Amino acid sequence: MKRAFNRFNLLLGDKLKLLIGLIFSGFLLFLVFLPKHSEVFAVLLMLLGFSVLKVHADLSRLKRYEKCLLGGFALYGIVSIISFLYWPVNRESHMRVEDDLKFFICIFLYLLLRRYEFNTQWFVGLFVAFVVMMGFTSMSQYGGFALVADLFPLDQRGSAGVNPMRYAVIALISSCIVINYRLAIKLKGIYMKMLLIVVGLIGLVACALTQTRGVWIAIPLLILLYGYYAFKKGNRKYFIATLIGGGLLVGVGLQTDFVQKRVEVTIENIEQYRKGSTHTSLGMRLDVYKASYALIGDRPLWGYGLGSFQERIAFMVKDGTINNDVYRQVSALRTPHNEFIQALVERGVIGLLATIMLFFVPGYIFYRAVKSKSEKVTYYGLCGLSVLIVFFVAGQTGTLFNHNLFTNFYIIMVLLFVSQIRVLGFGEGETA
Repeated sequence: MKRAFNRFNLLLGDKLKLLIGLIFSGFLLFLVFLPKHSEVFAVLLMLLGFSVLKVHADLSRLKRYEKCLLGGFALYGIVSIISFLYWPVNRESHMRVEDDLKFFICIFLYLLLRRYEFNTQWFVGLFVAFVVMMGFTSMSQYGGFALVADLFPLDQRGSAGVNPMRYAVIALISSCIVINYRLAIKLKGIYMKMLLIVVGLIGLVACALTQTRGVWIAIPLLILLYGYYAFKKGNRKYFIATLIGGGLLVGVGLQTDFVQKRVEVTIENIEQYRKGSTHTSLGMRLDVYKASYALIGDRPLWGYGLGSFQERIAFMVKDGTINNDVYRQVSALRTPHNEFIQALVERGVIGLLATIMLFFVPGYIFYRAVKSKSEKVTYYGLCGLSVLIVFFVAGQTGTLFNHNLFTNFYIIMVLLFVSQIRVLGFGEGETA
């Protein structure tokens, strides 16, 4: 009887693993092309976590770094709930707290993911297909190819049907996930090595064509990450190749027409702002930061509540707190266009600390994983650091966790990488 029960559990486990893979594939492939459909797959994946029957037993076997990770996620959710209940409720705050509740639900998903080791070749193959799809779509939109006109509008900032910044972030991270496999895993076939490099470059092109300046800044930081990785591993060939290749990549990128135009626009915006004109994209962002700091000073501990930014700024414009020194149209913006400033405005210092933990705790885990002797663990560590670097940089000019696309992607990818590190172990002499 006991043997039959064990066989049943094994069979159920295999089916769950297959189901996780299928749902994740749907989530990823629809992510930027059909975001609403991707949201359905993300919710299904999180609900699948409730299939974990022995929650208490699984929680008791968590290692310290896992507890810190899930504790950080739970803290972020708790702060959002308190902020939602304490301050007046509006439509924006209601939508935000629904998204932030995922940081609670995902705890069950993690308990499920840490039971299985997923095939890295399947994982990379999925991202190769996804990056090629993104690159083809971006180049088709930018080049005006009629082939995609029936699906997505032709646009000089090719980004399928989503906001260019969202497309740029996902394209850059996906490109890194492909390139990381080439760096961390020893491959024998020259054609496979070349394929991964080409696909990685396609992802970078897709990112560049969105013309999103705030995301481009992450590329030099990622090059530094790869250089540091090659240096610490003692691989002089990779270290030199990273420095030369990264320098050439940045140099060639700066010579392209659309990059030069964005740089010129940025310099022009700065000059206009210095002369007192704030009627530019950059000028408005700088004035938003000014207005945000005024709000932070009034309620530094708990902030004004979720979704309160636009309402509070409009009130400051009305009562004259925002004068002619600040562009008055900032009241039309829903967010301060900075993840960490928004955390301070809405949830105060407590919210800022909770947001920082979303980067610091997994960042420490991934940093330790990169130092592992296991190729797979190193790979997942590099992928995790890539996600955090891009999210952190993009978060300086945008509010990523305001959008369920980013919230879903961050939660699922971070938990997947940490769960695989847990399954495989850090390696001899490496703990966290």
